[in-house]
Amino acid sequence: MMKKVIGLIAVLIFSACLKIQKKSDVEGITEVQTAISSKPVPPASVIFELNDTMNLTADLMIQADKIILGPYARIYTNQFSLVIQATTMDSAVGASIQNFSEDNLVAPYETVGLNGGLVKIKTREAYGNIQVHMNAQQGGPGKRGWTTVVTNNIYIDRSPSGACQPNSGSNSGQSGSFFFESERAANFFITTSMKVAPGGLIGEVLVNPVATLNYQKDPANNKFPKGKNCHVIPQPGKAGLPGQICIKLTAETLAVCEKF
Repeated sequence: MMKKVIGLIAVLIFSACLKIQKKSDVEGITEVQTAISSKPVPPASVIFELNDTMNLTADLMIQADKIILGPYARIYTNQFSLVIQATTMDSAVGASIQNFSEDNLVAPYETVGLNGGLVKIKTREAYGNIQVHMNAQQGGPGKRGWTTVVTNNIYIDRSPSGACQPNSGSNSGQSGSFFFESERAANFFITTSMKVAPGGLIGEVLVNPVATLNYQKDPANNKFPKGKNCHVIPQPGKAGLPGQICIKLTAETLAVCEKF
């Protein structure tokens, strides 16, 4: 009887040990799972890649871990601002940033030229090549004037009061500014240029039948100056002003700014 009691106690103790061991294992696994699930997961890298034409229609800020500009990347900021903030920037030969494209360099008739927008790039490391061209819109030309002309031996008077002077040209905008800052740019090459827009041109004067016929077909026809300007000596518009270009290529050096 005594042996049975001792045996029963031994079995109970052994069973208790087994339960304690299993509970310890479960708690250990739970702790590991909790530790894994509570570890912060790093966010995926943000990459901005462009290898096409981008025309800004509003101010734009780009924040990314990496900026990639392919050889066909063309960014036209027009009159808007572009701000780029990135850890690294990699641009291929041929990539460029410019205010106004060649087909948008002159404002419409009787319209003041637009200012070029601000471009600001800040990155930790920069690689590759990029071209940057700052410009502005030239002021629009004045409305055209006219004289008495002969077409098919018939005199044609284009104004109730006879010949009329063209209008003056409009003032041009200020060229955009470019600021570049990098902590390291050992293998980075940047080419910059600044173009100041000349003043808007005085309107044309139609003095022969060919010009008159071409004028009638022109989309901008009927752009006659107002009567009160007919006796005013027309003047070209005022030329634009240059912007600024400042470049800082390392953390240890100061920015180098060009004067225009």
